[in-house]
Amino acid sequence: MSNNKLIGWLAAHQISPELLLYNKVWVDPGWEKSGGLLAMVADVMRAAHFVEIDVLANKEKSCRPIPRGCFSFYPNHINMPRMSERHFRPIASQWVETRLRSFQLT
Repeated sequence: MSNNKLIGWLAAHQISPELLLYNKVWVDPGWEKSGGLLAMVADVMRAAHFVEIDVLANKEKSCRPIPRGCFSFYPNHINMPRMSERHFRPIASQWVETRLRSFQLT
């Protein structure tokens, strides 16, 4: 939210105690190139995967972090695969890429 206006949302689903699936993202077109998408995803990732850091800093009780995360993007969505390739791949402990590809038979 910015100035009481919805500028984006992210849906993540906990598939198992070990895995969080990020798969629904929308950012207002005016905010796409502002870094808002990265900030939104990073905020959720920090809370889900680095809970222990928050617990130590805030001295609050919390659940344990989810050790793994994966992304699922609509094949025609250009920004999310590009963002994950640029920002998340360099720091990921493991990277497995699958893409839906269509080939025209001639």
